Order: sequence, then C-alpha cells, then structure tokens
Amino acid sequence: RDRSTSPSLDLDVTASSCIAVLPRTADELPVFWWAAGVPSSGCFVPAFVHGSKLPTIVSAAGTFGKKVTPPDRVVSDRFSEDSYWWLFRDLADKVNLDWKARNVVVRAEFNALEKEFAAGLPDIMRQAVSLRKAGKIEDAVATLDAFTAGCVEKEVQTANGLRKKFAP
Repeated sequence: RDRSTSPSLDLDVTASSCIAVLPRTADELPVFWWAAGVPSSGCFVPAFVHGSKLPTIVSAAGTFGKKVTPPDRVVSDRFSEDSYWWLFRDLADKVNLDWKARNVVVRAEFNALEKEFAAGLPDIMRQAVSLRKAGKIEDAVATLDAFTAGCVEKEVQTANGLRKKFAP
C-alpha cells in the first residue's frame, strides 16, 4: 500500500498482492491473505491451504473467459461483474480519478473489513484444528472454505457499493 517509491508498484503494474502467514504452533494453520488488484485500494481476504476451494467469483475471468485461442485471434478481455479481479480493477480505476479523496473512503471500509476478518481467525483456527485432530478433515475443510466465502462475499458487496458511490 506504499506509494512512496517512484515509480510506484502500487499503481497500474500490480495485478494482486498476497501475504502468507505461517503457523507458529500446532494449533494454527497457514493463512494466505490475498488482495485482487492494487493493494492501496484493495482488501486482503484470508484463504487457507487446508481449504478445498475458493468462491466461484474469485476464479471467474472477464468477458473472454477461459478459452484457448490462437495468438493471431486473441482479443482483449473486458470488464465483467462476475469477475473478482475486474471488480477490483474497476474500483481502482474509479479511485485513481481522485485518489486523495476517494482512497480515504476505500481504506476506511476495507480496513474495517480486514480487522473483522482477522478477529474471526482465532475461532476458525481453533475449530478447524480441533476438527482435524479429531479426524474430521472434511468438516475442517468446510469450516475454512465457509469462512473464506463469507469474507469474499462481504468484500465484494463493499467493493460494489464503493464502485456505485464513485460512479459518474
């Protein structure tokens, strides 16, 4: 989220960012915090190595979709509301129109979400670790997947609200 360097990696050259948090004890699991798009106007959500899937929107492409196309017929992808990355790209573009004023609004909302997500992690970790120790691996996976899905859902709702707020 640091724009102090010149050129800043946070501007248009960052496609996404991640933070990997490794466990310190046997009562923790690795957590992968990921933000689509530029970190200054993005929100980091937790995902788990011990989970089994990510919400569908996270892996959805734009309008072009997942196709194999000969290089001479490739067209540029375009915005799709069903694509997680495109939602955050669009939000970043809207924020960059008046970065000083708009990024303050974005950071207030996303900082609150990140704190909420972090506050929920200890309980989810305890549940998942306990289930894993009891041999209930599928239940542990479902617990982790549900937590990530809930975080992504809140994040997408917030991003869409901000996109609407900044629409011309």
